[in-house]
Amino acid sequence: FDSNAKKIYEGDVIEYQNGKRGVVIWLSEADGFDFTGWVTTYLNCNCTANGARVIGNVHENPDLL
Repeated sequence: FDSNAKKIYEGDVIEYQNGKRGVVIWLSEADGFDFTGWVTTYLNCNCTANGARVIGNVHENPDLL
């Protein structure tokens, strides 16, 4: 979940409070999610992306990248 309690899905564009953005990707070798664009801990089932919010996704909002 993001900071607004919205579920996060692969392909979502995430923005942190510092303005950095990344795309949520699935890493099968880690059995979890990560973000492109910067190093972070893996997100898996019940994890919250503290300080981040979903601002769109790569399919409907490619201009966000």
